[in-house]
Amino acid sequence: MAVSCKTCKRMGSAWIDPQSGRPTQYCSETCFTVCLNCHINPRAQGVSGPASLFCSNTCLSLTTGDRPGIIEIPESHKGFEDVSEQFDRQWRHKVAKKKVKKVYFVILDRQQMANYNAHKEKVESNNHTSASRQMVEMKMWHGTARICLLGNPGNTQLCEDAGCGVCGIIESSFDLGLYKGTTGWGRFGRAIYSSATSSKAATYSKSPRVSTLNAMLLATVVVGNPEILYQDSPDRTQPSPGYDSV
Repeated sequence: MAVSCKTCKRMGSAWIDPQSGRPTQYCSETCFTVCLNCHINPRAQGVSGPASLFCSNTCLSLTTGDRPGIIEIPESHKGFEDVSEQFDRQWRHKVAKKKVKKVYFVILDRQQMANYNAHKEKVESNNHTSASRQMVEMKMWHGTARICLLGNPGNTQLCEDAGCGVCGIIESSFDLGLYKGTTGWGRFGRAIYSSATSSKAATYSKSPRVSTLNAMLLATVVVGNPEILYQDSPDRTQPSPGYDSV
């Protein structure tokens, strides 16, 4: 089957994805997995997190600087496909499913990356995991208020409005002091909230009236050994002994 490749735009035979066995809209594996920075080499294999979008640590390091920001992941890129597929798969509420229109890669500054890695190392050192239950690091959804139009077509500049949750998180990470958000409480106490259910996080996404689009964050979260709760616990300030998250 001939296709017009979504990356290089050339006509050619459809490349077959070996995992699904199905033809893709790409002419080759390179175009299917091209690096988000150089647009030449394929993405690195066998890695997770931000590194999975780039061909090497060199290309990854070029996106980590002194100021946070966002860069668009084209619809033709495998990274867009991955996020869109996860969004659809994790939409579990019986309401009309939203459609992913735009996907952006969040550029973290060096201090944010250092803070994340330090927290991950701390959780690993807690020894709450075992050989049969390794450290759990997951991509989770977070919905919050967006005051500006960041993420709308042509808008990649962070705003400085203190009420803009999306820009505030990208600029300086999550603020534990704002955990009550617009709800006025926290189901599991004072914590930073994220969800493996995209439709759940979507209920917290708010945007200005002038936009028909909402914004959500997909964050890599260190959950370690998670504690499972089946009832509200709003007075909680930390997980029970032996656990790293709730």
